[in-house]
Amino acid sequence: MENRKFLPLLMVGAFVLIAIFSVSSSIFYTVDAGERAVIFYKFDGGLDKADIRSSGFHFKAPWNTAYIYNVKEITDEE
Repeated sequence: MENRKFLPLLMVGAFVLIAIFSVSSSIFYTVDAGERAVIFYKFDGGLDKADIRSSGFHFKAPWNTAYIYNVKEITDEE
């Protein structure tokens, strides 16, 4: 009977984890080697060209958009 007082806390914790996993594809993003990303802030100033994200694992708000560009240099050797 002592475990019943933790049941509401456990239910809220499970709900929060499910909510995080359901929006994780819009929160987390990965920039591969040879790529760069810029963030478009929907509600705060638009495109942030000063903060260019390099390769790695990054976070963003779900309402913002990450644009990932290939910046590998291609040479034409003859």
